[in-house]
Amino acid sequence: MNIDDVDAGENPIKSLEDIFAHQRELYLKYKKMEGMDWEGDTVNIHTLKGQKWLKDMLWRTTEELAESFEAHISNDENGEKHAIEELADALHFFIEFCILAGITPEDLFSLESLDPELGIVGEHQSVISQYWHATYALGLIGNTLKNKPWKKHQMKTDENKFKDLTKRAFIELIDCFFIHKVKPEGIYDFYFRKNAVNQFRQRSNY
Repeated sequence: MNIDDVDAGENPIKSLEDIFAHQRELYLKYKKMEGMDWEGDTVNIHTLKGQKWLKDMLWRTTEELAESFEAHISNDENGEKHAIEELADALHFFIEFCILAGITPEDLFSLESLDPELGIVGEHQSVISQYWHATYALGLIGNTLKNKPWKKHQMKTDENKFKDLTKRAFIELIDCFFIHKVKPEGIYDFYFRKNAVNQFRQRSNY
């Protein structure tokens, strides 16, 4: 099932804040289903349990990046569209990671400010290099989460480093859209249409 299989209706998403609101709605529906047994939206980023869930979301984001690049290099005539749709999946999981970690839209950047034609970020790589930059940034976040089941002494997370690396990873992920020539309004559209697919899956137990 992809974004062409569900009538999403008119897109109300016009900002990163709107993306966070839609993702939180999905997250709350999946929370019980996935066994996320804590009060509120966030996990404790200093505990083993919290870090396991955060790393899980980082991996889900990375997996979608891999699927996106696979589509990009395929010979499928719809490969490029599929690549962008998989990036929308990656954005879903990354925003859910942010929600779990207590990262807000105000902690990140507006998509418009990251647009190389409008804002502060403009140094793009080749497609494969840009995807690696995004994957590398996600891995660096995970490396701040030091607790392991076999460790006798658990470590507190360096919160400032964690937040700085999350901002960096967000920029790199959005740059993956830009390198496919998808502007902010296109990101909002792909996110919303993929969100509608996920909502349908929840309703239909797909």
